[in-house]
Amino acid sequence: QAGAAFGTQPSVALIDAGGNVAHGDTSAVTLVLTTPGSATLACGANPKDAVAGVATFTGCNVDVSNTYTLDASDGVLPGVSSDPFVISGAAAAALEFVTPPTGGAIGAAWTVQPVLRFVDAFGNTATSAGLVSIEVVIGPPTTNGVECTSNPQAAVNGVITFAECTINTASSPPRTWSLQFVSDVGVLTAPVTEH
Repeated sequence: QAGAAFGTQPSVALIDAGGNVAHGDTSAVTLVLTTPGSATLACGANPKDAVAGVATFTGCNVDVSNTYTLDASDGVLPGVSSDPFVISGAAAAALEFVTPPTGGAIGAAWTVQPVLRFVDAFGNTATSAGLVSIEVVIGPPTTNGVECTSNPQAAVNGVITFAECTINTASSPPRTWSLQFVSDVGVLTAPVTEH
């Protein structure tokens, strides 16, 4: 998971010309992400001095979810790359809009339906399966509040996609509501207007 120490920490052996571990080599080995993008690799120490020809890293983690490989080099011997590994999102820490809702014509589904996602402390999509509900906070009286295909709506791979949302009311247009999107990890507010 993002920000968590790898379950198996990197260990890099320095190999001599005969294919054996060079037990007398104490070179400092550096790890880098092959294609880091916006991600940061953090370790307890990096570079790490080899002991008896092996550099054993501790506390290594990456903060952005994606698939990565590590490159290791001591600046003298040819470098080596790890097998690919996957960093997933950490636990959900907040809720954010992917697409905030807009209003629309009276009696019709909103022109733009709300899409939200759970994010972890690093801004990655958190693949939790929580629920989000839409509630009216301020606005004209409603019969049933916000009506959607499903409200509350469950997250799928951390993303909450509402469909066919509208508000059932007899008040005169135009009419604007302040809505709350409520989850276990936070609340977001957005206005919608029907006309």
